[in-house]
Amino acid sequence: MISNGVDTKYFSAASDTELNPKFISGWLDQENNPVPDYLDFAKSVLRIPEAHEMISRYTVLDEDAKRLILLRPYQIHAIKAIREASKQGKSGFVWHTTGSGKTLTSYKATRNLLMDIPSIDKAIFLIDRKDLDTQTTMAFQAYANNDLVDVDE
Repeated sequence: MISNGVDTKYFSAASDTELNPKFISGWLDQENNPVPDYLDFAKSVLRIPEAHEMISRYTVLDEDAKRLILLRPYQIHAIKAIREASKQGKSGFVWHTTGSGKTLTSYKATRNLLMDIPSIDKAIFLIDRKDLDTQTTMAFQAYANNDLVDVDE
């Protein structure tokens, strides 16, 4: 976290040797409003149980890059919305631009549902192109390396 008191940012991914500016993000609330105040940021992200939830539900260890990745706010809010919709038996979809982290969001949403609902023991992803299937499978397998999830092709 970086703050001057009125403008607060956090690193969504950082290695142990460098802090890359492209991974600096501001926090957004569920309505997509910025949360620049450091105390409001701390209440939203750093206090208990929110900090525990951030680590357990919204991070991935990227072994290749040797960094811990914290999902961006829109990814976290999407996963929370998926969780709430599943409790009500609703369905939906996640739509976003190329490079926005949809694959990582899909993995963590599925992982969280598997954690929350013991009766679920498998999730199936239908993918419309072989190249996207290969890319998604490789990404899921990399994310699952440090998780209790098995990924089958």
